[in-house]
Amino acid sequence: LSCQKASETISSELNLIESIMWNHPASALALLEKMPMPASTDKLNHATWCLLYTQARDKNYMKHTSDSLINIAINYFDTRKDWRRKAQAWFYKGQVLSDLGKEEDMISCYVKAKDMLIYLEDTQFASLVCWTLGNSYRYEKLYDNS
Repeated sequence: LSCQKASETISSELNLIESIMWNHPASALALLEKMPMPASTDKLNHATWCLLYTQARDKNYMKHTSDSLINIAINYFDTRKDWRRKAQAWFYKGQVLSDLGKEEDMISCYVKAKDMLIYLEDTQFASLVCWTLGNSYRYEKLYDNS
């Protein structure tokens, strides 16, 4: 066991899927469904696959029925300084909780994702987070009426 070293780089397949996610989420989902989930011992690739799979389902308007996959991504990336994936994990945790009807917990996830935006230069993702958080406040009537 001591000779086995966990991967410290993302696989080329997952890099490809990540690169096409925004513009071709259906293709990203199809590729993820064709590839086997990385072993849980390969923590980086396993967590990345879980994050990308949750993201692809969300971008294809598929209702989330469990938070088990996104929790794997949260547990891994929340202890790292990979701010983009950490923010994405918290954002998609909010999306999953929304589908599960857990609105109060959902909003706290969006706020965590928003707080990490200062470390990113991804305006597309930042606008998605802020728009979703604003809509959540509106639907939950958490804004100031004055």
